[in-house]
Amino acid sequence: MRTLIPTILLMLAAAPASCGRMTISPSQFSPNDDGVRDELEILLDATPGEFVTVRIHNPAGAVVVTLAENFPLDLARTELTWDGLGVTGVAPNGTYTIKASFRGTQASQVTAKAVLDNSHKWPPLKYTARPYFPIGVWFEGNPAWGGYPQDKSGAKQYYDRCFADLRNHGFNTVTVPNCPESLWETLLQSAQRNGIKVVLEVAPLADLVSDKPVTESRVYVAAKRVYGKIGKYSSLIRYQIRDEPAPALVPNWLLVQRVLAAVDPTRPAFSCFNSGASLATVADATRLSEAVFDIYPIGAGAPPQTLGGFVASLDAFNEAARGNALWPVLQAFAKPSAWRYPTPEELRAMTYLSLAEGAKGVFYFIYQSMPDHPEKLEGLVEADGRARLLPSQAQQELRPPLYAAASTLAGELRQLSGVLMYLKPAAARSPSKMDVRSRSFIDPAGRPVLIVASTRPDAPVTAQFKVESDAAWRDELTGESLAPKDLVLEVSLAPGAGRVLVRRGGE
Repeated sequence: MRTLIPTILLMLAAAPASCGRMTISPSQFSPNDDGVRDELEILLDATPGEFVTVRIHNPAGAVVVTLAENFPLDLARTELTWDGLGVTGVAPNGTYTIKASFRGTQASQVTAKAVLDNSHKWPPLKYTARPYFPIGVWFEGNPAWGGYPQDKSGAKQYYDRCFADLRNHGFNTVTVPNCPESLWETLLQSAQRNGIKVVLEVAPLADLVSDKPVTESRVYVAAKRVYGKIGKYSSLIRYQIRDEPAPALVPNWLLVQRVLAAVDPTRPAFSCFNSGASLATVADATRLSEAVFDIYPIGAGAPPQTLGGFVASLDAFNEAARGNALWPVLQAFAKPSAWRYPTPEELRAMTYLSLAEGAKGVFYFIYQSMPDHPEKLEGLVEADGRARLLPSQAQQELRPPLYAAASTLAGELRQLSGVLMYLKPAAARSPSKMDVRSRSFIDPAGRPVLIVASTRPDAPVTAQFKVESDAAWRDELTGESLAPKDLVLEVSLAPGAGRVLVRRGGE
């Protein structure tokens, strides 16, 4: 199986314009049938009509295999692969030289080197993490940006205050970028004391995702070191290995994910994707414990009580997730001249619309405003922990804090999570109006579940659904019973609201 791999371009300096070129990838491969870099890819670029001979030489200079002998190049680009086999079987570990000799209007030769290293054969990807429903926030992990000392004592005070506050407001999880390695354990210890779970960005692995080239051995050494340092903390649930990886970084991301899973199968690799293309590339190539993505649709000029392009973005990411569990990251921040804060109704609508698409967890971005942060983001609380008041559109009065709305939603999610965690999608239901989105599910007991969410933060809406029996439906949040009339279930929603309805009784 061929794995997506980074490309290294190698060519002769000052070669004639018509000289052929050769590109190999990756610089290190391991032909051991574990699905990770099993082949060396060789791309040849030359003028059609030329001929090429490609040979692989071992470290002693002897020819191991000839991949092409005076092969006519009919296309401008030709692809060859080497599976590591020579005349006597799989070649031993070592550095091999690939020589491509081009013959046409003039003769030329290019060479490249690749390392064959079968030191590691990775087991099939398997996670043993227990199902978990995060009700979380993004949390900047550098105390200095919040005005606190960066020593362990100052960091402990900062983390303890923040995590206790989050716990008291109903949150159970933080995703933490930018925490200095010297403070990893301080942060995880504080989270453990306060009952908070942590998705921690680990720079040694994040850097490897961004590094070209990277070898399996380098990733293994880094993963073992990280696990040895923080793997003992029960508060740690995921390793964030790169935030918002671009498509070009996906090959390295896949390598880090696979090696990390072999080192610590209880804590999957985690990344938040801001591009459906990147998420789809990863989801098509591997199994994910969850598909994490951010949607920040409410720009500075967006009219109040609208959702911008949220619904379309959610649909696109849901498609890109390829059936993996959804963990959306929702906008709960502002940035002058770029984004405005969502209203409480908009935040509620984004949350319940995500649940209607089957989300198994929700994060809000971002918890704290940090005046010294390079991006000057305005979060749910001030740097000193006070809830941040929302300015009105006229900038003449202050609205209640968005943190209160987020905390209320956190409480609702906690109450609903036992139902939401184990739902399986069923055939979708079509509402009579387009002011709501809905989806039907089946719970572990085989009962139908209908999640309905408003797309209108500005007004109450009502939708009707055809049902198959006169059995009543129970609102899992309020306990209200809704009885169909003539096999039509009518559902009323406040502005931006949603409901999780479970059918009771017979068929």
